[in-house]
Amino acid sequence: MEKEKFMCKIFSYLTFFLFLSCNNFQTEKKKIETKKQTARFEKIIFHTSSCSGRCDVQHLEIDYNKKIRVFNERIYSKKNGVSEVDYSKMGYFTGMASDTAFNKLLKEFDNIKIDTLTFDGVTCCDGIIFTVIVYYDGKKKILQSMDPPKTAINFLNTLGQIASAENLTRTVTQFEIENFDIERVDLKNYLPPKITNKKNKT
Repeated sequence: MEKEKFMCKIFSYLTFFLFLSCNNFQTEKKKIETKKQTARFEKIIFHTSSCSGRCDVQHLEIDYNKKIRVFNERIYSKKNGVSEVDYSKMGYFTGMASDTAFNKLLKEFDNIKIDTLTFDGVTCCDGIIFTVIVYYDGKKKILQSMDPPKTAINFLNTLGQIASAENLTRTVTQFEIENFDIERVDLKNYLPPKITNKKNKT
């Protein structure tokens, strides 16, 4: 009788440890599968074009180290209910993405499933053309459309918010962002005197 009880205990212990081992195996398997499915970007380039109305024209570069470079070619702000060119927000800016903004970008980047995401390439006729160049997992993908898919809207909005962040620092040093041939311009056009905004001049 005692021997049977002992054997039952041994069997119970073995069953318990076998259950734990199976659970751990499944958990690790899911982690590996998730890791394989989640792409990691090295750098993202984002451009918005002009339109037939009053649309912001922005050019952004952000890398995985949160480093940002922005050229705000044309920005509009509402004044007395009317959209007017806002020179105080135009020009060249550099800085780092906040943790909140960057984590949001990572989330939206995962959501778009970059490997399968496609844009239709339509660039006609009078709306904003969105261009995104993504470097990830040793690959390069270019997406462009005036009518991007709904699945990418939050991702594009997040990039636009990062480009418009108030914590960026103004610089008089011009730079080029891929896929946008900047014609060297006189920065006086973008930096009129007595600018009062949160973005600091360097």
